[in-house]
Amino acid sequence: MFWGLSNSKSRIAFAHDLLMAALSFPLALFLRVGDTVLWIGWEDLAQASGLFVLVAALVFPLGKLYRGIWRYASIPDLIAVLRAASLAVLIFLPILFFLTRLEWVPRSAPLIQWFVLLMLLGGPRFLYRIWRDRRLVPPAGSLKGERAVPILLVGVGDEAE
Repeated sequence: MFWGLSNSKSRIAFAHDLLMAALSFPLALFLRVGDTVLWIGWEDLAQASGLFVLVAALVFPLGKLYRGIWRYASIPDLIAVLRAASLAVLIFLPILFFLTRLEWVPRSAPLIQWFVLLMLLGGPRFLYRIWRDRRLVPPAGSLKGERAVPILLVGVGDEAE
């Protein structure tokens, strides 16, 4: 299948990430210039966002964002998001410069977009993980009629169990 997007969960995550990529550029411009973002032509903004989505559609699968499951989001997943977002913005910037000379783009917008993209890609993954972990593990002492016994494990890795 297409770059590791073999199952439906991977395709849903890919669609989510492309939607977040499409939102990241206009949101970064809004955070930088506020309401004056409306002065930018809608055509320019739509073309730039579409271009970034195309770049993201190529970079994100190559960045190995869809090998893990959101339920098990971890530090390596965060590093993959960091790499993919960085590469996407670094590829997008020279292409946009070549096409528009960045006439209407503030110089701080790519950096802001990078931060926004990290939050839009990483935030939902870790919120989903937190939500799943809290839902699957009952609070201590909530077992039916059984008394919870606190345990302290000493050691590292599988040997501690």
